[in-house]
Amino acid sequence: QYINIKTALKSVDAMAQSDRIYLYGAGKAAMELLEFLTEHDIYIDGVFVADTTKSSQTLLGHKVRCIDEYQCEEENALFLVAITQLRVGDAVGQLRARGVGRIIYMC
Repeated sequence: QYINIKTALKSVDAMAQSDRIYLYGAGKAAMELLEFLTEHDIYIDGVFVADTTKSSQTLLGHKVRCIDEYQCEEENALFLVAITQLRVGDAVGQLRARGVGRIIYMC
């Protein structure tokens, strides 16, 4: 198991109140999280990673895009981060630099 199910279940309300939900990560944890979300009828608006050359082009039907392509247009957007703990600081830093205020680490 790659994601923290307790964190995921506690976060369902926050997800339901979000205008947009994005996933940061495209590995095993992200795939597991995306499957969990789908089982709970929560759908995401996009998948982002730091470097698209190091991941697959799609994740369960969602195009994987570079975080450089993200433009913070929605105040209520929520990013679910599903990556290894070693890189979570870098990811949060990249998201904050782009104006993302709502971030939940899911692993």
